[in-house]
Amino acid sequence: MKTSAFLDDDAAMDLPMVVVERQRTLEGRQVFSMLNSGRFCLVNLAVFEDGVVDCGGLMDLPTLALRVQAGEVATLVPDGQWLSIFHLGEVQVRKGDWRCKPEAYVDFVRSVVKEMNPRLENIVVGNGRESKRIGNVRHALLGSASKLTRQDGLQPNWRQAVGDQVFLFERVDEGLYRAVSLAVYADGKIVMVGGSKPWAGDLAQVAALGKEGKLCSRLPVGATLVVAQVGRFLVNAFTLVTDLRNKLLEISDLIAKLNGRPDSCEICAEAFEAYSALPSPDRLKQLREAYGLVPEHFRSYILGECGADDAPIRAALGERVWLDEEE
Repeated sequence: MKTSAFLDDDAAMDLPMVVVERQRTLEGRQVFSMLNSGRFCLVNLAVFEDGVVDCGGLMDLPTLALRVQAGEVATLVPDGQWLSIFHLGEVQVRKGDWRCKPEAYVDFVRSVVKEMNPRLENIVVGNGRESKRIGNVRHALLGSASKLTRQDGLQPNWRQAVGDQVFLFERVDEGLYRAVSLAVYADGKIVMVGGSKPWAGDLAQVAALGKEGKLCSRLPVGATLVVAQVGRFLVNAFTLVTDLRNKLLEISDLIAKLNGRPDSCEICAEAFEAYSALPSPDRLKQLREAYGLVPEHFRSYILGECGADDAPIRAALGERVWLDEEE
């Protein structure tokens, strides 16, 4: 019987067999992009040095080209349509001026790859395969999901900075705004991406910029919104999801989660459980304080991951709650 370790998957071999595996860490960049799954959404597109792109899932450049052709990765939003910005709001577009035509978008992404990999060496092409068996497990052929990290200087400092991000708007001038992504890290540092100039600070400084009106969560009708690498357009209408105070609470929660601490939803859920088990004025006060620190756009998630209604908490706090007739 054949026993070579270099046989194809389907070849006969003696089993069990010793197999080794290795992992690589690859560099990537983020660029703004848009997805269209029935509605247009602004996203951070992760582009890696081996040509793999994280765009609602990992894919190679040929697959990205197919997604662009199908309109699933959008290079423009037609006038009158809405662009959704996650946990921030929706903007109705007018007089859009877009950077890339569909046929040029993959070349733009390839140029981002080339900044990290000038000779375009070892570019991954999946040829339609999504996974490969190694030992007893099938592994994703294109690797695992991307992770946000940070480079602080030209020389390594050996401190691994893991982060997450939120969207906001930068007010550049009267009637001129930019969509920005705030990369939030476990050590409390926050880096702005897509702004009019490089900026880094902390939560207190973000709050100060908000107080000065330089960062905001809403757009006035008639303003121009610039989205780096995507284009610019006039704001025909804007629907607000949440205000700046709640975005600051969201950032505070991200820092807690990145450090392995409970976020405001978890703290509130524990306070509600304690009050429900043994109601008392002190526990009601603790519940009220905990509920007030939960970002309003996350309150429906306090009692469950699937967006369970927070009506039981509001009822306990004495708020008037309208329930469905079936309930």
